[in-house]
Amino acid sequence: MAPLITSSARLVSSSALSLSRSPLGRRLNCGALLRWATLVAILLSQLLAGSAVATQDELRLPLDAEDRLLLGNPARGAQLMSATLGEASVAIYPVGGEHHRWHGQLWADVGVLALGPAALWRFGLSMQTVADFGNDIRFRLVRLYYDANTGLQLRAGPGVLSLGYRHRCSHGADGAVPGRILIRSGLDLDYAFSKDLGPLELRGKGVLQMTVVGQNADADFQPRAVAYGSVGIRLPLIGRLALVGSAGIGLAVVGTGSRPVFSLATEPGALRAEPLPAAALGVEFGRPGPAGRVVLHYQRLLDTGNSAQAQAAQLLALRIEFLWSAARRGAP
Repeated sequence: MAPLITSSARLVSSSALSLSRSPLGRRLNCGALLRWATLVAILLSQLLAGSAVATQDELRLPLDAEDRLLLGNPARGAQLMSATLGEASVAIYPVGGEHHRWHGQLWADVGVLALGPAALWRFGLSMQTVADFGNDIRFRLVRLYYDANTGLQLRAGPGVLSLGYRHRCSHGADGAVPGRILIRSGLDLDYAFSKDLGPLELRGKGVLQMTVVGQNADADFQPRAVAYGSVGIRLPLIGRLALVGSAGIGLAVVGTGSRPVFSLATEPGALRAEPLPAAALGVEFGRPGPAGRVVLHYQRLLDTGNSAQAQAAQLLALRIEFLWSAARRGAP
């Protein structure tokens, strides 16, 4: 992400500076224009570079109801800051990549503008750290993951339709291991539903992601799109304790190129498909309101970024998650 931010900011700053030295530029107060243009370039670079469980996850498994943010919508009219969701988790990896031994993650999702009972503009942000055993205290920070996304949620039929833009990136930490900056940012379309079958709640989700702009120093591995489907269940056990589970399968379409940075306008080269299985099973306590979960989670990671060439990893994590929410009306 940093190379794209730096180059974009320098380009806009240079153009604005040239304009500010002209007579027209002086009349238009181009000093202010320069500052605003640089800021806009930085913000656009953040968005134009690649629900969260963890930001490295390729499949967002439906362990939660998809309409939780919409529960804060008003019956009519518009409302700002209608609902918020948050999650914090820690995990250990009994089975993982060479450098996956621990992770910590924070995630928040905000209903920015609710329009009646069925439409919402939302913004989400998450950060995850991954550590290995590579120092004296057996906790060496290895990699950072970020995920920023915004878009619309609409009630549609029995479920929720979401259309937005998602920026995902990962970076090495403190030069702990040789690695690459990975960026994937683009369009995110999904439809999720839930159905009550007696005490059992059945959930399903279908997702399509298209990379608009990406970066990978291994130009022979450029993810262009990901599509997947998943199902999940929630079954009450005793009191506020419930069993939760989910499984899904996806395909990543990967191309090749000649440069680290690629986009929709770049020739995809030789295309191939990479399988992306994932599954989770655990127990949840606390609904409605704040909740906690203990989950065993498996996934195939498309690329760890912790090597000179793309490297997939089979990961099994034992995760402890804490979730909370606030809505103007009702509660998830």
